[in-house]
This record gives sequence, C-alpha cells and structure tokens, in this order.
Amino acid sequence: MNHTGIRVRFVSTLISNILRAGLSFISGMFIARALGPSEYGNLNFLIGSFAAFLSLVDMASSSVFYTLISQRQRGKRFFSYYAGWLLFQLLILLLFVLFLPVSLRQKIWLGHSEALILLALFSTFVTNQLWQFVTQIGESIRDTVAVQIRNLVLAVVYVFCVVALVGFHVVSVRSLFILNIMLYFLFFVLYIWRIYKAGIISNREREDLRSIFKEFKSYCLPLVICGGIGFLYSFADYWLLQKFGGSVQQGYYAIGARFSTLALIATTSILQVFWKEIAEANSLGNMKRVSMLYHRVYRTLYFIGALISCIMIPFSREIITLFLGAAYQGAWLPLSLMFLYPVHQSLGQITSTMFLALGKTRMAGYIGIFFMAISIITAYILLAPKLAVVPGLQLGAVGLALKMVGCQIIGVNIMAFFVAKYINSTFDWSYQIIVLSLLVLIGFLSKFFVGHILSLLPFGGYTILVMAFSGFFYLISVGIFVCYFPSIAGLNTDQIKRGVSWLRDRINPA
Repeated sequence: MNHTGIRVRFVSTLISNILRAGLSFISGMFIARALGPSEYGNLNFLIGSFAAFLSLVDMASSSVFYTLISQRQRGKRFFSYYAGWLLFQLLILLLFVLFLPVSLRQKIWLGHSEALILLALFSTFVTNQLWQFVTQIGESIRDTVAVQIRNLVLAVVYVFCVVALVGFHVVSVRSLFILNIMLYFLFFVLYIWRIYKAGIISNREREDLRSIFKEFKSYCLPLVICGGIGFLYSFADYWLLQKFGGSVQQGYYAIGARFSTLALIATTSILQVFWKEIAEANSLGNMKRVSMLYHRVYRTLYFIGALISCIMIPFSREIITLFLGAAYQGAWLPLSLMFLYPVHQSLGQITSTMFLALGKTRMAGYIGIFFMAISIITAYILLAPKLAVVPGLQLGAVGLALKMVGCQIIGVNIMAFFVAKYINSTFDWSYQIIVLSLLVLIGFLSKFFVGHILSLLPFGGYTILVMAFSGFFYLISVGIFVCYFPSIAGLNTDQIKRGVSWLRDRINPA
C-alpha cells in the first residue's frame, strides 16, 4: 500500500506518539484523580494480571507473527489462521475464569467480583491483542502513517470519553473497562475493513496450516518456557504488591509507571519500523545494514530516554503535587525511581527486537528465563512483610520500583553483550554510565541554580516557573555538551554542523 522510507515512517510515528502520550497523560491524570490511589491501584492490578495471562497463552506468537509478515508478503489464509489463534487464546482464558473454583479465583484476584474480572479480561484482550494485531499488519505493509492517524484519533476520542465520565460522576473501574472494549473494538473493525477494501492481502500466496505451524514452531518453541516464566514474572509483580502492599501502594507504583512512559516516546516510535527493517535485512543476508541500523538507534534512543528522564527526576515531588494532589504524595519516591526505568527499557526493547528479528529466539529464551527468575525472587524479598515465614523488606511501591530498575539494567546489558557478539561489534557498557551520570548531575544542578535565582525574585515561588526555567537551562547545558562531544548523543561532528546550519536557515532564511 505504502512504501514510504524509514525517515518518513519514523517521523510520522514520533509525532503521533508525542501527541498520543500527551493525550494519554491527560486521560490518565483524570482517571487517577477521579478514582483515588486505592481504586486506581485496583484498575492497574486487574489490567496487569490479565496482561500477564495473555502473555502466557500467547507464547510469543505475536512477536513471531510480526517478524514473519515483515519478512515477506503473506496470503489471506495466513492472517485468518492467526486471527483464529487469537480467538482461541480468548476462549482459553474465558473458560479458565469461568470454571475456576471460587476460592481459588478469590486468591488470584484478591476479592474482586467475577463480573469485574471478566470485564478486565475482555478489555485487556481487545486493547492488547486485537489492536496490536491490526497495527502490526499496517506496519508490515508500511502503512505507518494511516496506522498512526488511527492511533491518534483513538487517543482523542478516549480523552473526550474519560472527561465525560468524570464530568457526569460515573467514572469507575467497571465503566473504564467497558469504554476500552467499545472503543478499541470499533477501531479494530474499521481498520480491518480498510485493509479488506484496499485488497492489500492477496489470495495468491498459497500457504497451508502445516507449513504455517512449522514456521511458528521454529520461532516459538525456544520461547515457550521463557513465556511461562514471563507470566510468573509479570503476574508476581502485580500480585505481590497488591497482596503485601495493598491497592494504595499499587496505585502509587502505577503512577510512577505511567509517568515513566513519557521517556519512551522516541523508542516506541521507531521500534516497529526498526523491527521491520532489521527482519527484512536479515532475511536478505545484509548484516552490514543490520549492524548500521542497530548502532544508529542504540545510542540515540538511550540518550533521548536519559535526556527526558533526568530533568524530571529532580522534580518528582513537585510533579505529584501539581498533577495529582495531596492524595498521591506517597508516590513521589517510587516516581523518581521509575523515571530511571525507561532509560534502560529503551535498550531492552531494541535488543529484544534484535534477537527476534535475527531469529535468535533460543538465546533470548535462556537470557529471559535467567533474568525473570532473579526478578521474581528479588520482588518477593523487597515486598514481603518483615514477619512472614520467609521475611522480606516490606518496601511496597518503592521496593517494586527498585526491583524494576535494578533488574532491568542487569538484563539489558546481558542481552546487549550477546547482540554485540552476534553482529561482531563492541559492547559499549561504559557509555551508559557516563551519559546517565552526566545528565542526572545537570538535571539537579539546573534545578538548584534556577531555583536559587528565582527565589530572589517576587514570582520565584511558583513551581511551574521553576520547572520551566530549569528545563530550559537543562536543555541549553546539554546542547553545549552535545556540540563539543556529539558521540554522547550517537551523532558526529558533520551531523551537528548540518543540524546547526538547518536551524540557522529556518531562523534567518535570508
């Protein structure tokens, strides 16, 4: 349908994601304030628990699906079989919930009603599996612009619906699940209809179920055990925090996780485009292009993630007060820790994509199992009560945030080491320490100097002004460093000169 280049697809995705992140942030703040920490925690516990269950029954097939449709054109039968597999996943979980003994269901979902549990299942399935299914098809045929337009429209409609629910005082966990199901299913149907009417997927690609099954088996089999451990890893985080910390601590952690996604805008923008190009280049045996793409994306995205996170860390208390009020004051420390999480998460997504796109699923499985096993043990130690049979530190949301950041750094660097080995490159671990330390230092110094200067002025007590001027000072300071040391941003001197020249021409065309 659309054969636009990487740059156009990345820019369109980046712009869409920035706008969507802003809209998602607005709707999230409305929801958090309206529900309060306890109910907001319950909402995220139910969503998180079913996201874990879906990852279990999915068995990494969604990742394999995107890799296979990115490598070459597939026929209608291929997509029909995969759609049937998605519905089978839903049926498995539906039967599991319905036929599970009540006592066991109460222990798993900690007292939530059957009706709410089923709504959470359908909501998570539609938002995670169905919508991902059609967006992956769109990205695989390079229909990125159309996909991002729909993502943006969906975010706009969702904000208006949330504002309406809050305005009419009918916002609740139940109403939000119903809203998700209705909106995402509607947009899913509309985009499927667009693909069908455009005749993008032809019947000329003849594929039988046995050959398709073999393809998925070769990719998925090494990841099945990893997927089972992944379920325990994901579910344990939400369940242990809800069990030992309660719904309020769950709400505090959820706030930190939501804010931290702001630093992942650049990564999520390039990831599907990056995945498509890596899978295609690898299938053609063009390892030179694979290596070039990896190194170009690695440093740039790590720097962008750190750049965004390190200006927000010093203002964690102020951000909570400004956006959420006194009810969420206990969330400031988990928030400051979670701002560090997306810095390495961006690398984690890139390295995971490299493993999948290169077909190195067996090694990805081994690393994933080790990383997740360590993570589950660490989560219990940090979250369990001090008086439990096996005592823990009872740190609540702070403990889970510490676990997420620490384990993420270890797991990502193990994966980056093996990626460097596969593409015959160097493992650049010191770069991470230098960039993160530098930007954190500049962030705190910017807050200190700007805060001190503004305190001498009559309007110096306004938090929003301190944040705004600190951000400006921070960006100027980082910009100077990048001009003199462009490699810290994944750039070179020529690229800096071209960027400065382009900016000068836009400011003064004459």
